[in-house]
Formats: sequence, C-alpha cells, structure tokens
Amino acid sequence: MRNPPLSNQRAVAYFLSLGYYDAFMMHLHKVFFERWLELREALNIYLPNCIDTGPIQGGTAYWITGPKELDGDYLREKAAEIGILIEPVKRYFASSAYPENCFRMGITSIPTDKIRSGVSKLAELIHQLIAEFEEKLSDAKGHLLTHYSLKKILSGAVLECQMVYGVPCIIELLNDGTMVGQTGGKNSESDIGRWWVDGDIYYRQWNLWGYGEVKGFYVIMDGNEMKWFDQNYCFVRQLDYLNRSPSLMAQKK
Repeated sequence: MRNPPLSNQRAVAYFLSLGYYDAFMMHLHKVFFERWLELREALNIYLPNCIDTGPIQGGTAYWITGPKELDGDYLREKAAEIGILIEPVKRYFASSAYPENCFRMGITSIPTDKIRSGVSKLAELIHQLIAEFEEKLSDAKGHLLTHYSLKKILSGAVLECQMVYGVPCIIELLNDGTMVGQTGGKNSESDIGRWWVDGDIYYRQWNLWGYGEVKGFYVIMDGNEMKWFDQNYCFVRQLDYLNRSPSLMAQKK
C-alpha cells in the first residue's frame, strides 16, 4: 500500500500537536474509570457472596464467576428479556470445556447512572435462578442471634469478609456504635460508619460504602462464621468472626 496523502498526515500531526487527542483520551479514561468503579461497587453491594470477579486493577469489563449452579448462557437469555445485556464467554475458549457459570459485564456502552439499577435487577434474577441451592434463614446452619445476644457478640467485634474483587475487608464494631472498615490489596480503602441493634436485627450505615444507605440483617452464628440474611430472609453475606483485636481506629490515630 502507498502512504496516506501528505495532507492527511499533516492534519493528523496538527491535531495531535494541539493536544486534542491527549485531552480526549484523558476524558475517556475518566468516564470509563467512573463506570468501572460504579460497577465494582454495585456488584459488591448486591452480589457480595454470590460472585467473584478476581483481583483486577482496571479495564472496561469484568470477568465474573457465579455460583457453580448458575448457567451463564441461560442467565444471558433471561437477563436480555429484562433489558440487561451480559456477554457469554464461550467464544473466548478454544476448547468446548469452559466455565459455564462465567460471564462478562462491560462498561463502555452504558451510562454510569444506569449501572446500579441494572446490577440490582441482575442480582434478583440470579437469586431466582439459584434459589433452590441458596441457604435461607429458616434452614440455615447455626443459631439465630436475638436482641441481647446480638449486642453482646457484636460490641467490640472484628469481622472479616472477602470483597467480590478478591481483596479482604476488616470491619470493627466499636462499643460506642462506631464502625470502621479497611480493605486490603494494592489500593486499600477505608470508611467509617455506625451500627446499632433494633429488635432482633443488626443495622449498619457507612458514610461512603454501600451508597451510604441503612441496611438491616438477621444474624446467624455458625461457629466462627457469621451469616447475614436480609429482611426477606435471603442469604446476603458470610463473614469470619474474629472476636477482639487492636482497634483499627486506634491504628489510624
């Protein structure tokens, strides 16, 4: 092939020299990064113990591994019926053997303000598809904590859980109702909130995490494992109960 016309080359060189390309790429990076973080947060809030994305630091799509009982292709079909488009992963594998409970979610073609609601609807669909395999409050292994035992066990407790993107998170519930959280990983994050017990339900509210919303959970203790169930009695998250340890708040000071 011959070289492009010199006038075209000159126009492109002029465009680059004025910084328009760099400005556009910086803008694109900012938009995609905001969407990427929004999707990560939504997955962590609505599907915390149901999926795993693996420890990734950026990009325009998440590779998501769901419960082993989940059929990714069937999920794609049912999700499309309610206006949610996810990508099957079969095309990425040369062999016919591939993880059928895996799918991809991209962020290049969806506005940031639609991501949260889409993930919320997808979470409802996934829970419907695997309902018969999920633990319920009525048949959960362990014992249900009631008002007094909730306060006694949670006051001063340290909890550890896994974020969907593959890093640990330590949560400390201080006796004064303050809640301190710290994630691990390369770019660790922290937040402060409050916790309380009302009736037989544990409530918590972060300043930033979880969209700053109040959430309430029934709590089941099973050895050193703590299981949270929402007010519809559906399983939400499992954490490790670490009893007491030096305060994260004190470490920050």
